[in-house]
Amino acid sequence: MPRRPTMTEERVPLFLLPHMVMRGVRMHGEELEWVMARRVSHHYYSMSIRTQPVRREFQKFRLMTVPTRKRRDEI
Repeated sequence: MPRRPTMTEERVPLFLLPHMVMRGVRMHGEELEWVMARRVSHHYYSMSIRTQPVRREFQKFRLMTVPTRKRRDEI
Protein backbone atom coordinates (compact mmCIF):
# COMPACT_ATOMS: atom_id res chain seq x y z
CA MET A 1 0.00 0.00 0.00
CA PRO A 2 1.51 3.37 -0.96
CA ARG A 3 2.10 5.94 1.75
CA ARG A 4 -0.06 9.01 1.91
CA PRO A 5 1.74 12.27 1.15
CA THR A 6 2.83 14.39 4.09
CA MET A 7 0.82 17.60 4.49
CA THR A 8 3.16 20.58 4.95
CA GLU A 9 2.35 24.12 6.05
CA GLU A 10 5.12 26.66 5.41
CA ARG A 11 5.89 29.79 7.45
CA VAL A 12 3.41 29.31 10.30
CA PRO A 13 3.81 32.04 12.97
CA LEU A 14 4.62 30.88 16.49
CA PHE A 15 1.28 32.00 17.96
CA LEU A 16 -0.66 29.94 15.36
CA LEU A 17 1.33 26.73 15.87
CA PRO A 18 -0.94 25.25 18.63
CA HIS A 19 -4.02 25.99 16.50
CA MET A 20 -2.50 24.25 13.47
CA VAL A 21 -1.65 21.16 15.54
CA MET A 22 -5.18 21.10 17.00
CA ARG A 23 -6.66 21.41 13.50
CA GLY A 24 -4.53 18.52 12.25
CA VAL A 25 -5.57 16.29 15.16
CA ARG A 26 -9.26 17.10 14.66
CA MET A 27 -9.08 16.59 10.91
CA HIS A 28 -7.24 13.23 10.96
CA GLY A 29 -8.07 11.78 14.38
CA GLU A 30 -6.89 8.19 14.75
CA GLU A 31 -5.09 8.26 11.41
CA LEU A 32 -2.50 10.74 12.71
CA GLU A 33 1.01 9.23 12.72
CA TRP A 34 3.20 12.21 13.65
CA VAL A 35 3.37 16.01 13.73
CA MET A 36 6.67 17.80 13.25
CA ALA A 37 7.33 21.52 13.67
CA ARG A 38 10.68 22.87 12.51
CA ARG A 39 11.87 26.44 13.05
CA VAL A 40 12.49 28.14 9.71
CA SER A 41 13.38 31.74 10.53
CA HIS A 42 12.84 34.01 13.51
CA HIS A 43 9.34 33.17 14.84
CA TYR A 44 8.13 31.17 11.83
CA TYR A 45 7.84 27.39 11.66
CA SER A 46 7.35 24.74 9.02
CA MET A 47 4.81 22.15 10.13
CA SER A 48 4.40 18.64 8.67
CA ILE A 49 1.64 16.12 9.37
CA ARG A 50 1.90 12.44 8.38
CA THR A 51 -1.12 10.15 8.46
CA GLN A 52 -1.54 6.41 8.08
CA PRO A 53 -4.67 4.35 7.53
CA VAL A 54 -6.16 2.56 10.53
CA ARG A 55 -6.57 -1.21 10.21
CA ARG A 56 -10.14 -2.30 9.67
CA GLU A 57 -10.30 -4.36 12.86
CA PHE A 58 -9.38 -1.28 14.92
CA GLN A 59 -11.71 1.20 13.20
CA LYS A 60 -14.74 2.47 15.08
CA PHE A 61 -18.03 1.31 13.66
CA ARG A 62 -20.40 4.02 12.51
CA LEU A 63 -23.61 3.94 14.50
CA MET A 64 -25.37 6.49 12.36
CA THR A 65 -26.15 6.28 8.66
CA VAL A 66 -26.29 9.37 6.55
CA PRO A 67 -29.67 9.85 4.87
CA THR A 68 -29.56 10.22 1.11
CA ARG A 69 -31.79 12.38 -1.01
CA LYS A 70 -33.91 10.85 -3.72
CA ARG A 71 -33.62 12.07 -7.25
CA ARG A 72 -36.57 13.65 -8.99
CA ASP A 73 -36.66 10.65 -11.33
CA GLU A 74 -37.31 8.28 -8.39
CA ILE A 75 -40.17 10.30 -6.84
